[in-house]
Amino acid sequence: MSDMKLWGLKSWWYWNQKGAELAIENVNANSEILPNTTIMIKKFNGYCEDYTHCGGLAMATAMEIHENHPDVVAVFGDFFGTTTKYSAAVYSYLQLPFCGSSMIVPNLLNKSWYPYFTQTITATGYGESLFQLLKFWNVGRIAVLSSKRNHEDAVYIADTLERVDARYILYCGSTADMGTTYLTLAATLKRLVGPNYVWITQNGLDTSACKPSGNCTQDYGENYRQLFQGIIQPNGQNLNSPKMTQLQKDFTSEVNQFQEPWGWFNMLTSYDCTGMLAHGLHKLLHDNPDFSEDMLANGKLQSHLNYTAFTNTGFSGLTGDPLVLNPGGDAAAAFIFAYYLGDEEENYVFFGLTDIDHNSFQYADTSMDIFLTPLVDNKMVFFGGSNIPPIDGAVYSIDAINYLSQKGVILMFLAGLGLLASLLLFALVRAHCHNPMVKAGSVTFLSILSIAALPSYASIVLFLNEESVSKCKTRIWLQLLSYSMMMGCVIVKNLRVWIIYTSKTRISKKKLKENIALLLWVGLVIVELASHIEVKRSLPFNRLIQSQCVNVSSRKISEHALSSYNLALLIILFYTTYVTRNVGFEHSEQTLLMVLSLYIPVSITIVTIISKDETSSSQRNFAMGIVIWTTVSIPVLFNLIPIIIQTRSQKLRLRNLNLSISPSRSAKSLVESKSKSRTCKLAGTFHSLLKIALFIPVDENGIEPGITAVVICGEEHCEIQKLGDSPNQTIFRIKIKSSGGCILADFHTLDQAELALSALQHSPK
Repeated sequence: MSDMKLWGLKSWWYWNQKGAELAIENVNANSEILPNTTIMIKKFNGYCEDYTHCGGLAMATAMEIHENHPDVVAVFGDFFGTTTKYSAAVYSYLQLPFCGSSMIVPNLLNKSWYPYFTQTITATGYGESLFQLLKFWNVGRIAVLSSKRNHEDAVYIADTLERVDARYILYCGSTADMGTTYLTLAATLKRLVGPNYVWITQNGLDTSACKPSGNCTQDYGENYRQLFQGIIQPNGQNLNSPKMTQLQKDFTSEVNQFQEPWGWFNMLTSYDCTGMLAHGLHKLLHDNPDFSEDMLANGKLQSHLNYTAFTNTGFSGLTGDPLVLNPGGDAAAAFIFAYYLGDEEENYVFFGLTDIDHNSFQYADTSMDIFLTPLVDNKMVFFGGSNIPPIDGAVYSIDAINYLSQKGVILMFLAGLGLLASLLLFALVRAHCHNPMVKAGSVTFLSILSIAALPSYASIVLFLNEESVSKCKTRIWLQLLSYSMMMGCVIVKNLRVWIIYTSKTRISKKKLKENIALLLWVGLVIVELASHIEVKRSLPFNRLIQSQCVNVSSRKISEHALSSYNLALLIILFYTTYVTRNVGFEHSEQTLLMVLSLYIPVSITIVTIISKDETSSSQRNFAMGIVIWTTVSIPVLFNLIPIIIQTRSQKLRLRNLNLSISPSRSAKSLVESKSKSRTCKLAGTFHSLLKIALFIPVDENGIEPGITAVVICGEEHCEIQKLGDSPNQTIFRIKIKSSGGCILADFHTLDQAELALSALQHSPK
């Protein structure tokens, strides 16, 4: 049996079966467990050369037991999870209790799939216990590798984990893949292994069959085992109770009678597997007096033998006192953590453990022992010999625009400047609502335009500091609300003027109402409220974590509706620009329309390209803020600057105006020829007419003799007439007719007549 000292599949299986046999011997020798009953052992060969693909043989063996050995009431065996997941399904279908002692496969905990499978090794609580350890060390980041990526992908693994600066790495896979992958990274590539890294293995590591040659020394050098220092291995195990200690001593003395085995831990769980099965059968008969040993032996009680029959049998085993099962059918136990020493024997030392509920972690001390081995009173020793846990990665920060940074100051300045411009435009429009230029631009539409710009300017501030879902949604809503209002104003106002200019019949006041513009953007707001926005965070790039707002709606109906709506507005803008090309200069906004028609598609393209850029969220947000500010500022400044220039020029001209009124038609003679009451009435009428009249200024050189500008204001008739043909004799006459009388005033130039109208509209009634 000297070859059984060496690790191998044959020796491992042999000693696991030996542990199971010893448990049955002890049960048969115990008159209190299944009295008057002797448990017989039948052995079946489930060995195959490629142990990772033995599922078919295992299922065939299960069917053989069911068909040819009806006296078998429970099964133990199949030490690999890749095999057990097949055989356990068959045994569950056949209602044969089946216990495993060495596999850690989460799928096997699913009792709807494997109701008759139990295991004395612990799988439940692995993640919770690892979390407690990492929390104890103040670790917040960990990378997870599966056996789908092995040593053949070592370069890819290294590139990926180094890109995110992973320091704590958990390998979930077979022991052989763990050993080869780790050594390839450590010895061949010399990457991801060292004092700054901590590796955690789910199942342990195996170096008996290193790849590619099968000889670790040949592949990785003579001292390859030293590279294992600091690798952590969690095990679901309980600390020894006095009863467990005595049982382990008795067990060890029995085994040592013929040889000190390898892998005695799995011998303990194998012992507990068959011991637990026997105690479960005994408990079923003890708790149900109507059940007999004959019924059990003849297979008539199999429906009562699913995993719940073995959950708490009262069995005190080598790994639990008592041995209790979790709801998943695995042994309930604490998790004990060990680290590899990096010596030639590949020994490891236990250094800490959780409680049995996996809610806390503590370092081990000498008062604790496990499997007759006192735990050392020291902390974890990491690669290189340090007891201090390495940090879990370089310090990362969110790539955001700080309000104190240069970009932040620029965006805040632009936002403030835009808000000031919008408020100034609104104030000038309201203060000079009777000004010819303001009237020509429509007081209502200019007011809405100035208000519509405010949300977009305010949204620019929301690009600052760290991104959040609420900021994303608010910013998008503000921008789209502003966009729809401004586009609605520009489009409806210009179409309205075009209709007036091209109409061949008189248009009623009702049809000229401006309220219809307010309906163009209501639907957009409702659509956008249905969007599902979240913040997408990318992997770190240059130690910065990128953030981006994304629509995560599964069907994205709102996104398609929004795109269609905006496209429709853009098409209407193009149409408006084209049809209003012949509108008179005084009311034409052809320059603004052309600029918007060219710039908006460009800005949409820029925003689309920027939004797909994930290299720097701060650069992306800064660029988007500039584009949004420019888009909104174009219509605001196109209206604000001319109004400022015109009102300023008007004030200067009024200051120097020398009104020249014809004596025969002077305001003075008019006043003297009328009574005071009638004059006041006419003056009030004149002022009220000016407040509601749409005055259309006409270039002086384009005026023909006769009426040059006419506006119908209810029942009143307002006009300017040019009298005379020669420059020295030309007179421009303001003529207001109403039911209350007529007012006439003559001026030498058209400018004087226009300024007089402006002066009169700002005079008190």
